[in-house]
Amino acid sequence: MYLDAILEVVIGLVFAWLVLSIATMQVQEWISSLFRWRAGLLEESIHRMLQDENLVEQFYKHPMIASLSQPERKPSYIPSDRFAQTLFDILFVKSTEVEKRPIPKRTFRLEDIKGIGPDSAKRLNNAGIHTIEELATHTPERLREIIHPRYEHIANEEDILRQAKALLKSRK
Repeated sequence: MYLDAILEVVIGLVFAWLVLSIATMQVQEWISSLFRWRAGLLEESIHRMLQDENLVEQFYKHPMIASLSQPERKPSYIPSDRFAQTLFDILFVKSTEVEKRPIPKRTFRLEDIKGIGPDSAKRLNNAGIHTIEELATHTPERLREIIHPRYEHIANEEDILRQAKALLKSRK
């Protein structure tokens, strides 16, 4: 009998704690955003890492980083892949080439297409299909032979080809 009451109190306390913690995080986020603390801390960390004002300026002017910035504001978050690519460009490529270089197109893996798992990708690779471009050139019947030759229609090959062509269009 007392167990029900104890359980209700515990559930109520957990719920109250969760609501309070989410509210606290949101208030903290508003304050950080208002005072631009995150962007300032990120910039300070990049200054300490690069230790050269010219490199920091090149870093923030790089197209991959500039695209994350808002007018009159530096970014408050930089995804790790963009950070690494930008740093590589600045440190290992001539600065004149960096300014003229376009943002690289996203490369897709065969597994990015719904219906192609690791086993299907391995079968496609064994058949000489390694990229989405190569995949898009085949017919549904040929894909059926490659992906599941002994089974009856596990994946929708037409849908796989439609997705591959859509990914290729989105990359242009």
